[in-house]
Amino acid sequence: MFDRKRYKKIARLQLNGRRTVTVLASLVVLALAYLLIVPGGRSAISRGDAARFRYLILLLWAFVWGSVFLAYTYLFTALSHTTEVLSFKVFVRGFSYWLTGLLAYLWNFLWVTLWSALFVIPGIVKSYAYSQMYFVLAENPGIGVGKAMDISKVLTFGHKSDLFIMDLSFIGYLILSALTGGIFFLWAGPYIMMAKTNAYHDMKDEAIRSGRLTKEDFGE
Repeated sequence: MFDRKRYKKIARLQLNGRRTVTVLASLVVLALAYLLIVPGGRSAISRGDAARFRYLILLLWAFVWGSVFLAYTYLFTALSHTTEVLSFKVFVRGFSYWLTGLLAYLWNFLWVTLWSALFVIPGIVKSYAYSQMYFVLAENPGIGVGKAMDISKVLTFGHKSDLFIMDLSFIGYLILSALTGGIFFLWAGPYIMMAKTNAYHDMKDEAIRSGRLTKEDFGE
């Protein structure tokens, strides 16, 4: 049973005494977002090159965000598997799978875009269907993005609305992050990501128990 309150409660306990590495990793994510979007976007729009800039940002974002988000997810899956304090090297190690992160971003973007072309709602539904790809890849980067997407669709079957409601429950944190120029994200980001990691593990366990997936599907 999907229990977002429990995932959040566990997340707070998991982060207790181990926030330093998550804050540093979140700072890297925030800095990259600023470097890619804020300064360049303003200058490009002022030159009247908004269309060309959007294509450039899409390529840069795919390359950078796909890699950094996989590294970010890699860190939190590592935290979820131990009670030890992890070093920043764990986050850095996640960048060694940069190509997998890039391909995952592009593959996900392609399919969500195609579904969104039909109508907005199918695109949103599919974005949640594919939302567990990075967690699957973080645990086994060699599994392949196509298989990770297929596994994600199985994991999220019957839970897309649960994931949507869980995201809505974090709206207040995201608004505060925006109002503080991202500073609040350094605290909220790890909490949100840790809770989502717990949700992933629960959905994974449920899928294995029900026989819809096996440990071998995850490369275990």
